[in-house]
Amino acid sequence: MEEKSSSNEIYDTMVIPRGAKIRVPEGVPLVLDVKGDLIFQESQSDFGEINTHFGSILIDRDVTIYSRSFSTKKMLLVQGTLTGDKVIARNLMGDEGHIRARAIKSRMVEMRHSRLEAHSVEANELKIVGGTVEVGSVNAERIVLKEGVQGTIIISSVKEWQVDPTCRIKGCFESDIELLGYLAKYWRRILNQKALYQIDKMRKPESPPFFTPLLPQKEPFLPAEKEEGELTTKEKEPAIEPEELPSLRAARSILEDEYPKVESAPPVVRLIIQSLQNGDLSHLKEIFSKWGEIIEKGEGDFTSRTRKAFSIIKSVFARNSEE
Repeated sequence: MEEKSSSNEIYDTMVIPRGAKIRVPEGVPLVLDVKGDLIFQESQSDFGEINTHFGSILIDRDVTIYSRSFSTKKMLLVQGTLTGDKVIARNLMGDEGHIRARAIKSRMVEMRHSRLEAHSVEANELKIVGGTVEVGSVNAERIVLKEGVQGTIIISSVKEWQVDPTCRIKGCFESDIELLGYLAKYWRRILNQKALYQIDKMRKPESPPFFTPLLPQKEPFLPAEKEEGELTTKEKEPAIEPEELPSLRAARSILEDEYPKVESAPPVVRLIIQSLQNGDLSHLKEIFSKWGEIIEKGEGDFTSRTRKAFSIIKSVFARNSEE
């Protein structure tokens, strides 16, 4: 049977002043049950229940209160830190405070430049202005997020959203089934990548082994050779000019964007990426002369961006061969 206060009845306010400590025997939870307002000005712990029947609860700044449950039929205002398992209040408000609870049930939850951590929140309206939020599930009619709120709401059953563009909230799955489906899809992707990596390790290499990369160096001057009484010199293979390096960097950037994990790239593409990363231009030219033209013509399962990168590499080698 719900308690009702007489319109003429006024209840006293209970204040836990600064410096006061409520101590109980170890292992015995304290139950604090009052009828009027309750104000905490000093940190307290070891409460089993904190309950006010006809008043509000205020937790002052720089004050930490722990209790397994909080209950009030009016407002619970947190300017310090509240930690508990269950919080029930008509209105729950955080003003530059920190609320950490398992379950929150309230008609209105409003957080202003505060931090909210909860497994579940059930409210008609959840309003967060600034600060951060980490909540497992929210069941509300409306959510309002303003002034750059950041954090995570994993599962949200909400009819109306009002979110500023400055807010960054992750998650927001509509149900646990949707979340499980996403996790299953992500897990399958990881398993597929691991399986492909193991298969690739078991394969025999079809291309030449990857030699220790060497940065391009100028070839030493070759001594003159006499052939039939004439003085000749050995021809040197044309080198990559410095102005061509930006083109090779562009090709490398395209391939790295297309294959963030080099191990997942096809074997030929992987060797080309590694050659570009290590500056082994001789090895790059050797691989590209064998496979580049085939891939560029469209043979094999390669993306358009991969073929574009190969086209850039081809043009670099073509210009240097002409010179």
